[in-house]
Amino acid sequence: DLDLSFVTLPFPVTLWQCALTGDVLLHQAEMPRLDLSGSWTKKISADGATIHGAVFLKQGSYAGCVDLVGARIEGNLECQGSIFHHPEGSALSIASAVVRGTVFLSDGFRADGAVTMIESEIGSNLVCTGGAFSNPKGDALNVQQSHVEGSLFIDGGFSAIGRVTLYGARIKSDLVCTKTILKRATLDLRGVSALGLQDDKDSWPIMGNLLLD
Repeated sequence: DLDLSFVTLPFPVTLWQCALTGDVLLHQAEMPRLDLSGSWTKKISADGATIHGAVFLKQGSYAGCVDLVGARIEGNLECQGSIFHHPEGSALSIASAVVRGTVFLSDGFRADGAVTMIESEIGSNLVCTGGAFSNPKGDALNVQQSHVEGSLFIDGGFSAIGRVTLYGARIKSDLVCTKTILKRATLDLRGVSALGLQDDKDSWPIMGNLLLD
C-alpha cells in the first residue's frame, strides 16, 4: 500500500500512468495537489484530506471505492475519461466534501457502482456531460442536499442505469438536462431549486420514473 495518512506534505503527489497494486491511503492527509492521471489503482481512501489545489483522476482506472468523504479540495476535481469500478458499493464518494472549483465527471467518465455527493458544496459547476453511471439496484448518481454554486450538467450523452437523485439540491445557476439517456433510470427532482432549466422532451425518463414535488 501507499500510506500517507495523517501526513502533511509540502509538495504535490504526482503519479502518472502508474500501476499501484495496493491501496492508496490518504486519510486526513494534507498536500498542495494530487494527480493520479492515467494510473490504475485499487481503493483510494482520502476521507478528510485537505488538497490546497486540484485533484486529477483523469484517464485512469480505479478498481475499488474512491473515498473523498469530508475532503476539502481548493481547486477542481477532474475525473474525465476515467473508469471507477466498484459495483458492490460506492465507486466514488464525495459526500460532505467541499470542492471550491468544478467537479468533472464527464467526457467518457464511467462508474460501475454508486457515485455519491450527498450534502457537498461545489464552488463552481458539476459537469456530468457524456458520463455513464450504472448502479441498477441503487443510486447511480446521488447529489442529495448538495449546493452547486454554478450549473449542473447532465447532458451531452449522459446516461444512467439506476437512480439519479437530486433531491433537495440547490443549484445557483441552471440545471441542464439535454441529450440524456435515462430510459433505465429514475430521476428524483423533488425539492430541487435552480435558477433555470434547460431540457428537451426526449431526455426525460419513462412515465412513472420522474419524481417531482
